[in-house]
Formats: sequence, C-alpha cells, structure tokens
Amino acid sequence: MMNKMIFALLAVAFVMSSACADKPDEQLPGLILGKTGELLEIRLEQPVKEGTLFEVRPLLSEPPVAEARVVSCTKEWPFVALAKVSEADYRQVIPIGAKAYADLSSVHVPYAPPPMYEGKSSSDPMRFSIQFGTFYPRLPKTRINYSDYWQEYRLNYSFLKAHNFEATLSTGYLKGKGDSPAVDGGLVTKSKEVVPLTLLGRFRTAKVGNTCLVLGAGGGVYGMRTRRIMDDVMTSDSTYTYGYEFTAGLESRHGWLLELRYRDVPETEIQGFSLGLGARF
Repeated sequence: MMNKMIFALLAVAFVMSSACADKPDEQLPGLILGKTGELLEIRLEQPVKEGTLFEVRPLLSEPPVAEARVVSCTKEWPFVALAKVSEADYRQVIPIGAKAYADLSSVHVPYAPPPMYEGKSSSDPMRFSIQFGTFYPRLPKTRINYSDYWQEYRLNYSFLKAHNFEATLSTGYLKGKGDSPAVDGGLVTKSKEVVPLTLLGRFRTAKVGNTCLVLGAGGGVYGMRTRRIMDDVMTSDSTYTYGYEFTAGLESRHGWLLELRYRDVPETEIQGFSLGLGARF
C-alpha cells in the first residue's frame, strides 16, 4: 500500500513539473541585442504594444535581473522593441544575448507570421547581389610582380536564409597585371586571373537604424591562370587550388552593401584584402 502511495505521489509530481515546464510556452521570448543607457534593444518574433513588460532572465530557471517596459516596437520584420529598464538588480550586468520574456496575455497586437525563408524559390527578391571593388595583395612580391590594386567583380547568391543566418554561394573574377625585369635585362609582362567559387556562412549581428553589421567565413575553389609575355611570345599556365575567406561588412535593408574580405589561398600569390561595394536584388 505504501509503495502505491509513493508511486501516486511521484506521478502527481511529474505531472505538476511537466505543467511548470510548459509554462514558458505562455510567454513571448525576446533576445537582448544591445543596451544604451536605460534602453534595451529586444529582438522579437512578433510585434508588441507599447507598455508591454519584459523580464530579463539569463536563465529561465533563475529570478529576473531586470524588468523593462516597451516604449516602441517596429511594425515590420525583423521586429525589434525598445524597452526602458524600470527595475534592475544593479549587482548584475544585463548581458547581451540574454533572454527576456513577456506574458502573452498582455500582447494584443494582431500578427501574421512572416513567410519562412527555407524552401523559397530563386525568384524571391534580395537573393542575388553584385559587387565591384578591388583586391590588395598582402605579399610585397605579388605587388611588385603585378600591381598594388587588382580589379575585382563578384556575384553572390543566397540560397538559404534562417533568421540572422544565410548561406551564400559566390563566384567572381579578379585580375592583376604588371611588368617585371627579366633575367636577360628585358621586361616580362605578367598577368594573373582568378575565378573563385566559394561557399560562405554570414551572420547579421549588431543593427544601427536601417544598417546592420554582417560577419562571415567560408572557403572554396580558386581557378587561376598566369600569362607571361616576353619578346612578343606569350606563355600561360592554369591551375586550381583551395582557400578560405573571412568577411565583415555593412548591409542596408534598402539593398546596398559594403564588404571587406580577407582572402588566403595557401602557397599562392592570392593572399590579401578585398573591398567591394554593391547591391542586392
């Protein structure tokens, strides 16, 4: 009999704990993106009305370290609310990346979820971007043999988007050309053409107004052709190899973007910085 009673009590405790675990589903979560003075910038999955109260909790199981009341919220995706801290435990710092929760019963803004990025067709807007810029070789020998600044063009295609992340397939063309002394005292005109095909993961991070900071990394295949002209005789050779890139840039919701890349193709002359200006369409 005692065993049955213990089993029954354990079953009731399990049901009660499950009910408590489901309670967060009744709350609207947000992500702290930034803090300026007493204002918090909170990223949301739906808009909220002015006056909505959020509790900031580094962990849901812990007491809130602050309460913040919404003073404004964007009406278009992505939804970002500005909330003024009304109460805080000043012994703790409100960390960037912490979660904030509001009671769903206090959110009365009509909302239709945005279409999911996954599975969208290639005809969706803002999936392509084109850039024009310059490549600056890091190695002095490369700049002597060719030039300090190479012309560069790049076409990007974003084939996967999920919240702040996107996967981008890029191809392009860059070329350097210059004259260097030959062994017999003449001049050799050399040119190098590079066609990269790279896959990058890009993350949208800090946002200021209509502009956000984008960081990314990736790698791919680099096809290269070198030409030499001496005494009106041209020789050429082609090869391909693998390399990687890191990228940081600014992107506007209106479509323009400014991007700086560091490119490294090991054991080749293609090591340096690439700066490009372009637009999405």
